[in-house]
Amino acid sequence: MKDGSPKALRGFFYIIYMDGTSGTANPVDRPEDAFPDPVSGLPVARHLRGAGEDEVCGETVKCYVGWTMQGLPGQAKFFYHDGTNGKDHPVWLVNRTDEVAPDGTPVSGIPQPGSYTHFHWITDTGDPETATSDPRISMIPSVCNEKNASGLEAAGAANTVCPGWFLQIHAVAKFAFIHGGEIIPVRNGIDNRSHLNLVTNYEIVPAIDPTR
Repeated sequence: MKDGSPKALRGFFYIIYMDGTSGTANPVDRPEDAFPDPVSGLPVARHLRGAGEDEVCGETVKCYVGWTMQGLPGQAKFFYHDGTNGKDHPVWLVNRTDEVAPDGTPVSGIPQPGSYTHFHWITDTGDPETATSDPRISMIPSVCNEKNASGLEAAGAANTVCPGWFLQIHAVAKFAFIHGGEIIPVRNGIDNRSHLNLVTNYEIVPAIDPTR
């Protein structure tokens, strides 16, 4: 934070190791006890689902840091959530450079230098799991103020510019990440594929206004 404006973000994405790849698989405490991905041989893992599904780090499940992250503030237009992969990371429409959309709305470009391939919106729902001190909470459009991506879609957030953070993600472990109907091998280093959710070029969609 500087002069009342958000400047940078640092943090972690946690994972839990699993004894299988199905929706009914159970968490295990150690990576060596996890089910091995048949393709990569890496132990399978996923994001934890939160207190609502009785998955709380250090209380009900054993969590590990899967990635470190660095973030820069920006805004992006919500595109969609449910696609060919099922309910994957929400997809956001951005420009490659900072621009102003035809309707006068600022749209962030992808930050450089770096590998900022993931955008995450901010919320102020009163839920401790998503609590934020970000001063932009007063700017959150009501349809963006949802805890999860399914909520964005249900609220009709498509075509709305939401404030949030562009994240550069660095894997600190080797595992097979289960997400969006896929099993994604992850290895130590900059990770541009497991959380990629940005679109810059797209076929004209009648319900979505262009950002340039």
